[in-house]
Amino acid sequence: MTQLEELFYNRNNLDSNGCSVLGTLLESGACKLKELWLYNDNIGDDGVAALASGLRSIAPSLKTLGLSWNSIGNEGLSALVAALESCTGLERLNLSGNDFSLAATGLGSLSKWLQTAVLNLDDLRLRECGIDDEGLQALAEGATNHCKDLNLSGNDSITASGLRYLSTSLQSDTCRLENLLIGSINIGDDGAEVLARGLIGNKVLRCLDEGDIAITPVGWYAFSTALCDTSSVN
Repeated sequence: MTQLEELFYNRNNLDSNGCSVLGTLLESGACKLKELWLYNDNIGDDGVAALASGLRSIAPSLKTLGLSWNSIGNEGLSALVAALESCTGLERLNLSGNDFSLAATGLGSLSKWLQTAVLNLDDLRLRECGIDDEGLQALAEGATNHCKDLNLSGNDSITASGLRYLSTSLQSDTCRLENLLIGSINIGDDGAEVLARGLIGNKVLRCLDEGDIAITPVGWYAFSTALCDTSSVN
């Protein structure tokens, strides 16, 4: 058995055929990877399905999985979640840059897995995935209760309506989220007010990175009111 623990195979047009070969290699038990990074490899939904058996085989050792910018959609996300069911030691999952614009079902599966699996992710990255209000509704509870860092930056289809679900989850006593990134989301003053309400009473969030968001003094006033609320620190 090789001592290989980290594999970075990026920008190589792996596609579904390559994923099948890699899946077979991982399934053979030849290596027990702790980190697997497949960035911008044109994997797609079929590639995730082909890789699934291999991911199950390295589940006991896997700590970090990066599948960003791989044209993965709803079907691929659902297949990935099924493959990760036994990855109880997973700490970091990066799915940024995939297309989850029509993936409320897959995001719901991800949220359910986070809530039922015996794990707590340190880092979940879903930057620029086309997530909309419906997708955020499906994701919010699992992500806020079982992740420390959540990156939703660049999902510019999210509006104040979707942020209501995130806000409700932030108010939960079971919220575990410490760092939330929502840059480049045009939440507006309505979204700022909704999100600010979620901060009142929240005692775990340490960093809210809003990045490039368009709000006026009305929105900033809502945030300042929430930040000055002593129930968040007492």
